[in-house]
Amino acid sequence: RVVSSSKMVDAGALDSASITSNLDLRSDTSGVEIHLGAGDYPGYRADRLFGVSTVVVASSELVKGSPPIREPADLASHTLLHDDAMDLVAHGHAWEKWLEVAGVADQVDGTHGPHFSSNILSLEAASQKLGVALALRPLVDADIASGRLCAPFKVELKPQSAYYLVCPEVIAERPAVAAFRKWLLQQAQEKRGR
Repeated sequence: RVVSSSKMVDAGALDSASITSNLDLRSDTSGVEIHLGAGDYPGYRADRLFGVSTVVVASSELVKGSPPIREPADLASHTLLHDDAMDLVAHGHAWEKWLEVAGVADQVDGTHGPHFSSNILSLEAASQKLGVALALRPLVDADIASGRLCAPFKVELKPQSAYYLVCPEVIAERPAVAAFRKWLLQQAQEKRGR
């Protein structure tokens, strides 16, 4: 929605978009960023946009295939796709934590399977039936709604992190920044209300 909003681009509020989990608090060139973290950024205004949860996703063909994926223990027969960035969000081994929450950590080896440097790559591999991945909701919701991926279980891992709109306090009240903040907070509130 950020990039597709011609209203924000025309108003000059959006020069470039950055979604990051590596906010450089020492930089004096920081602008407005969407940051995944804990929300504690001294000297910065941090507006919580939405929380996240980690869910298992796979292609529907893989879920219905042989062997099928009906319950978390069935993951023992499938390749687990690891997103190294997801481990940062989970503050450790995301698969092992998810399997523990699902009650099958003693039945499924959470360490096996290929590693990917980003969720884009792990989700693409999952959509190509190469295995089962972990993904953040609501970021994967569009893939689930379109049928590209499905979430076969209701089990969710709730990390401590959330997405925040972050900007230095010294620029927070600039008209373009304030307009963008107001618009994005409204969009996030609408998304949460659905």
